[in-house]
Amino acid sequence: ALRREAWLALNGSYPASDNLLYDVNELAAYQADKWVDWYDLINRNGLQQSHSVSIQSGGDKTKVFFSTGYYKEEGMLRGNDFARYNARLNFDQRISNAFKAGLYTQLTWVNSNGRKDPLSQVNGMTPLGDVYDSVGNINLFPLSGVKSKVSPLADERPSAYKNNTLRGTIN
Repeated sequence: ALRREAWLALNGSYPASDNLLYDVNELAAYQADKWVDWYDLINRNGLQQSHSVSIQSGGDKTKVFFSTGYYKEEGMLRGNDFARYNARLNFDQRISNAFKAGLYTQLTWVNSNGRKDPLSQVNGMTPLGDVYDSVGNINLFPLSGVKSKVSPLADERPSAYKNNTLRGTIN
């Protein structure tokens, strides 16, 4: 509909044929009614949760503190996820009125999965094509015969981007 209106604005009348609006690959997808809502395919409802627990104990000379936590975020774009697990242990010992010794440790594990700007890809895609192949895999080039437009879902393929990091601190 928008292409017809753009043609009307430029030429003063509607096109005589759809062949004037679409290239041969787009026309084939249009005639086969292969419409794609790319924006809907890359979005989801985001979710965020955070949990932590800590305990501490001790007396006049010895103090112990332990905490652990979990944070998870699922972004509004499918494939944008972040998870963090952390643990901390502090140990203080008063040796005398003048001296005190301690051990402070922290361990953090992060799992981060991110996408390479799928919104910009969606804005440049034609809303026509085959999102998935016959066995359900993501088509890298959804419009048959067009190799210049990569699917905005391409980075959703298994292990397309993963970043797992383990960090620790001891003082």
